[in-house]
Amino acid sequence: MTRPLLSLSVLALALGMAAQAQLPKHDSGTLVIQQHGKHLGQEHFQLRNNSGGGRLQVRLQYRVGGRRIRQRAALQWFAGGRLRSYAWRQGADRITVGFANKRLRARYQPAHGQAQNFLFQLPPTTSILDTNVYSLWEPLADRYNWSKGGTQTFSVFVPHTGDPGQVRLTVLSAGSHGKGQKPAEERLRAETSQATVYLLLQRGRLLRLSMPSAGLVVTRQ
Repeated sequence: MTRPLLSLSVLALALGMAAQAQLPKHDSGTLVIQQHGKHLGQEHFQLRNNSGGGRLQVRLQYRVGGRRIRQRAALQWFAGGRLRSYAWRQGADRITVGFANKRLRARYQPAHGQAQNFLFQLPPTTSILDTNVYSLWEPLADRYNWSKGGTQTFSVFVPHTGDPGQVRLTVLSAGSHGKGQKPAEERLRAETSQATVYLLLQRGRLLRLSMPSAGLVVTRQ
């Protein structure tokens, strides 16, 4: 399979303010991806969400070493955020993930060679966090328990690495990281054993993501 462009294995979002931020019913836009000030690519996404579940469709465009890379991804979930399916492809390379009977099934089909299948025993509330697919983090934010607050831990699965894992999500105050935050914005921190990521959202919509240790910045256009 194609090696991920950036090393962002297990990451997620959380939201939290005095009033609950909610995943929007409809959202679409373009995320501009930069690392150390250099433009890497763009991600175009469209999200549809309702009481019965939702769907996120993504188109990614990168340029690496003069080579143009195009990818597509789609995530589907049932009511309450329960995982339904995830699919990723780049040319003939494909990854598909499905959840049923308390089991997550992942299938890896390379452009050349035999497909591989894996089975994991994971809770239905497991979230998909794939490398380089940043809009996945917007529906993940809706999993945070606003009334509980504080730091919360979530089960996640990263298709490109095949890793189940966990992520700690903590809501930050306005002055905890950076300046100029507007009252309607939510700021949060996602932590794993590998990385710390800061996110800025507004009414459930992802505005900005940054990973200072990697010089990575993703901004909504």
